[in-house]
Amino acid sequence: MVATHKPEHEIVNCDLVDDKLKNEINTELEKSGRHNFDWAADENELALVNGQDNKANNDNKKPMFLFGFRDLVWTNIVWLTILHVIFVWAFIYTLLEPIKFFTVVWGGLLSVGTALGLSVGNHRLWAHRTFQAKPLLRFFLLCLQTATMNGSVISFARDHRNHHKWSGTHADPKNPDRGFFYAHIGWWLLRKRPEVIEYGKKIPIDDMLEEKMLVFQHRYYLPLMFLSAFIIPVGVPILIWNEHPFISLGSSVIRILLVLHHFFAINSFAHFYGHHPYNRYQKPTENQIINWISMGEGHHNYHHTFPFDYCNSEFYWWEKYSPASLFIEVCILLRLASKPKKPSKALIRKVGEAKGKPEYFAMIDKRSLPKRIAIGLFDWLAGMFVTQWPLWIGLVFKVIDGRPTIVF
Repeated sequence: MVATHKPEHEIVNCDLVDDKLKNEINTELEKSGRHNFDWAADENELALVNGQDNKANNDNKKPMFLFGFRDLVWTNIVWLTILHVIFVWAFIYTLLEPIKFFTVVWGGLLSVGTALGLSVGNHRLWAHRTFQAKPLLRFFLLCLQTATMNGSVISFARDHRNHHKWSGTHADPKNPDRGFFYAHIGWWLLRKRPEVIEYGKKIPIDDMLEEKMLVFQHRYYLPLMFLSAFIIPVGVPILIWNEHPFISLGSSVIRILLVLHHFFAINSFAHFYGHHPYNRYQKPTENQIINWISMGEGHHNYHHTFPFDYCNSEFYWWEKYSPASLFIEVCILLRLASKPKKPSKALIRKVGEAKGKPEYFAMIDKRSLPKRIAIGLFDWLAGMFVTQWPLWIGLVFKVIDGRPTIVF
């Protein structure tokens, strides 16, 4: 039998359950001192948001090229353009020249660590409060998150709660209905719509403002980000194993942009490509490839149905590739984390059969334990391989071309 931590609180946050169950869950959340952030807006609220936005668009639309010229955030455009140019140069260089072994290891460790900072810290802990963490773990995750160049925790979590509350509306800061490119990275390049700001103010963030570490990071984000994302990652290889400064900078930029784009792909690919077993009426999908490259964040149809699940999936860490879920389980064993939330299987089935695809559940419920373990093992092997796709591309190219790969 595979040992799996049983959640202490089987709480679900879902817009698909009836009012009686919703009231019961909210009552339990209030008694335990936890907030319920993710109830989807009702139809009247959604109509109000979209109606106001359409009127604003008709009154103020000033088209120029693809977007309104005044809507462009030029600082972000210039900064990201510079980073992508460095990325292309650095990636081509790694294909043509040998790279020091410790530089590869350093980049790999930082990639995994910062991805956990986004997934476990930014997303599951602070945006959705799917579990509780001791101060030491919160500090560790905050350091990793700062090194991702993905904005402060407070900014990200506020926008992400907004995304869930007003998903697919004009108040959604990452609204996929504005197009694939916008959902992927375009929302970083454009100013927020008035509706995003207006309705974002209604999203509670008191829980984050009570954490002094988060407030400090938000207040001094730029210097902290440059320190943790560039100065330290670039300086360590130069000082310890005498890496060339340009190579050290290039490898850091590769790491930053790959991690960001892997998680941006959740907003884009996982809203356009995949299947909808849990809720066929919403845009987010289950996307296996995105789950591999994001280290466990690709079960997006499930996540938008049950956003308070600490696994971000119906499946536990040993059933599906999810280093983020495994990390949380290890932290629970070490008493650094506690009180993970997960809906009961009965509730998942009730919602899925009503709004999703019942034939999907009939298929997975027939799996025996050995089959579930075998599927999980294969998924982990595939996930570990796919996650490191840039490394394999470089190795294959160099082997075919007869170039040296790694030097010590």
